[in-house]
Amino acid sequence: MIVVSDTSVILNLCWLRLETLLSAIYTKIWVPCLVQREFENRAVTDSRFEGLVFPAFILVAEPALIPAKEQLRDGSLNGATKKLSTDLPKIYER
Repeated sequence: MIVVSDTSVILNLCWLRLETLLSAIYTKIWVPCLVQREFENRAVTDSRFEGLVFPAFILVAEPALIPAKEQLRDGSLNGATKKLSTDLPKIYER
């Protein structure tokens, strides 16, 4: 399965040291360049995420360059990623 993700899912999984769950569930993970930049910015400006490294297995491309066969028709995130995003506890806010 292929998924397009946003920053919060990747950031929180990395913070929990569970980023490998993504590659265990999905064969390809795509993100826009902006997601990688936001992740890297948060890793240097937010003490909660200090030192986190963007996962090398995630494919980064401008949305227009993501192959059409791997884009979602309505432009939304894969439902599983949405669910993962809402199910992740925001432990760092406690």
